[in-house]
Amino acid sequence: MCWPLAERSPQPMLAVDGSHLVRYANPAFYRLLGKQEDEVLGLRYDEVVPSIVGVVSSSLIDRVFETGNQEQQTEKGRPGGIVGVPGSNWLLSMWAVPDEQPLGVMIHVTDLAISEALLQESTTINEALLLSAIREHELAGALAESEERYRALYGALPVAAFLCDCNAVIQNYNPRAAELWGREPLIGVERHCGSLNLYLMDGTPMPHSQSPIMSVLRTGLAVRNVEVLMDRPDGTRIPVTVNFSALRDPVGEIVGAVTSFDDISERIEAERAMLQAQAELTELAAVLEERVQERTAELMFSNDELEGFTYSVAHDLRQQIRGVSINAAIVLADAGEVLDAQNRDLLRRLEQSAKQLGKLVDDLLGYARLARLEPEKKPFDLSELAREVSRQVVDREYCSSKTQFSVAPGLTARGDPTMVKFALENLIDNACKYSALTAEPLVEVGQDEQGFFVRDNGIGFDMAYVHKLFQPFERLLRGNDYPGTGIGLANVKRIVEKHGGRVWADSEPGEGSTFHFTLAG
Repeated sequence: MCWPLAERSPQPMLAVDGSHLVRYANPAFYRLLGKQEDEVLGLRYDEVVPSIVGVVSSSLIDRVFETGNQEQQTEKGRPGGIVGVPGSNWLLSMWAVPDEQPLGVMIHVTDLAISEALLQESTTINEALLLSAIREHELAGALAESEERYRALYGALPVAAFLCDCNAVIQNYNPRAAELWGREPLIGVERHCGSLNLYLMDGTPMPHSQSPIMSVLRTGLAVRNVEVLMDRPDGTRIPVTVNFSALRDPVGEIVGAVTSFDDISERIEAERAMLQAQAELTELAAVLEERVQERTAELMFSNDELEGFTYSVAHDLRQQIRGVSINAAIVLADAGEVLDAQNRDLLRRLEQSAKQLGKLVDDLLGYARLARLEPEKKPFDLSELAREVSRQVVDREYCSSKTQFSVAPGLTARGDPTMVKFALENLIDNACKYSALTAEPLVEVGQDEQGFFVRDNGIGFDMAYVHKLFQPFERLLRGNDYPGTGIGLANVKRIVEKHGGRVWADSEPGEGSTFHFTLAG
């Protein structure tokens, strides 16, 4: 049993009889399995194909066998089922074809993983199949059995196709062509495209003399993937993609053309929907951008107003706080001798609280100011900056006169020197403060594989509370020996993060603390 058309097809095909025995397979099918003819023919279908697509249900083959209707089924392949292919999903197309009694079933195997590439080539393949069938028919005398097989395969093609002579008169067509035309054209009478009107995609009428098929009949050059609009008898107009190839006789003369075409309405509609969605997204993005700019301007205006209000309030608060501190100091100086010890202590506490409150107001303003500042990054000498801060901090009242400072030489960084100096001041200030009661206080500034660090040998802290360390107003140690407002480390964190870095701490009670930080620059 041999079918010339199937023999030349690049698509895997096989035929089974009513007992599901494989009676024929084309070369493409043998290549797919990597097997020889004697390993396939005469075996049951489910013995041949399980490594490719699994076992197709017997009922599906039986239904095609009994009814003669075309069927399709998608099967999930098994990994390693095909030589060189790791596993795919497969489409099985089945249709009844005449064979030795009883009737047989032809099965066409398509790998869906490469269906996109096959779709691009399907037009060329279908035209080649048609051309081969026509020449086979003309040269071999068109035996009845071969003619019937040819018609079965031609009718089962998934795309519309028709043949015409050198005058563009239709000689043959398949069912899909009649379906897209919307009627049965008159063979041998009507010219190309069933005498329907054609248009360019923009709606411009296309004269038949200027249609692609006439160009093919004049020049013999194939025309590929041309998109046109086609009228149908019901008044609808559908977009189709068409492909044309010339038919030649044995001496090379053009005797006609073979045409394949298919409805691309869904694709066109999808493209329109995509363009519409893109236009809507572009419009929405523009609206959102405008709204963002408006909101940003409003926010900046509000921030400017709030900042002005904050500074005004802070100025008034500082005056009042300064008044409390000065008045407490005056009363203590003028009437201190006539007050008892308890009242003098209360006045001193009032004076200190007023000073602390003034410092808190200043720190809060600094914290708020940092939120709006952006660092002006440039290279700078971090070692010199740390030494400068150390000289300033050593004179503060809570810093021990015995404190030793060790600053590693050659420390360089990239960032805003003013902002980094403010961060170093907070870190070195804390190191001095919490190591002041140590016998030999030591504050180190250096760099290791993790980044820069400020280390002290002071009282340290419990790491269970480290998550609170960089939050505003969180102080792990309180008391007169360790003054502060709880804003300093929050400022450090904000400065470091504005430089694209991070800050963290390591410590143990009684073992000192190390504050690490990085600057991305």
